[in-house]
Amino acid sequence: MAMALTRSRAGARALANAFARDERGATMVEFSIVSMVVFVLMFGAMDWSRYFYNRARLANAVRRGALYAATVPSVDFDSATIVTKTRASLLGSATEQAQGTVAVTMTGAEGTDERVQVIWSGFPLTAATKLVMKANKVDSVTAEFRREQP
Repeated sequence: MAMALTRSRAGARALANAFARDERGATMVEFSIVSMVVFVLMFGAMDWSRYFYNRARLANAVRRGALYAATVPSVDFDSATIVTKTRASLLGSATEQAQGTVAVTMTGAEGTDERVQVIWSGFPLTAATKLVMKANKVDSVTAEFRREQP
C-alpha cells in the first residue's frame, strides 16, 4: 500500500512538472491579455477623437453664424435669420441641427463699436463607447465678432 501511494505521488509530481513546463497555449493567453488593453486604448482614442471632431464642427458653425451676423447690414439684421444660418452651417442631419439653443446678442453703440455674439448652448455630445467619457456631455460654444462699419 505504501508503495502504491509513493507511485501515485511520484506520478502526480511528474504530471505537475510536465504541466508546468508545457508552454502550449501561452501565446494565446498573452494575446488575450494584451489585446484587451489595446482595444480599450483604441476605442478610447476613437471616443476622444469623435468628441473633439463634433466640438470643432459646433465651433465652426457658431463662428460662421457670428461672421454672417457681423457682415449683414444693420437694417437687414434679424436674429431669426442668423439663428437659421448658424444651424444650417452645422454639417449634419436636421435633427442634429435642431438640438440646443442658439442665441444672438448685439452689444455696443450702433455705428461705433457694435459687436455681435452667437452662443450655441445645450448641444449634446454623446460618447460612442463610454470607455473614456462615462456620461454624455452638454457643450456650449461662443463666437464674437465686431460688426463692419459702413
